[in-house]
Amino acid sequence: MIRTTAPCLDGIAGRTDVTGRVRPDTEHFMIDEDPGLGLVLSQDAAFLPSVQEGMRSKAFKGQLWSEQEQRLRHFHVELERRLNGSN
Repeated sequence: MIRTTAPCLDGIAGRTDVTGRVRPDTEHFMIDEDPGLGLVLSQDAAFLPSVQEGMRSKAFKGQLWSEQEQRLRHFHVELERRLNGSN
């Protein structure tokens, strides 16, 4: 039996098609319109201009990665290396 629906994990409601055969309609929003991403994502999006401005500052020396972010970054570097056939 092939499972075509996912249990309710990570915000995916049960009975949600995860095969990729059914895609939701594309939604478009104006730049000044709230797309309803939820409180946390909307707050994060509101901070983006000031964060990007700070990254262009002469005082910015680079990102500080958490341990989990470092592991994820390493995973993607290693995955890319192996997919490209490098040793």
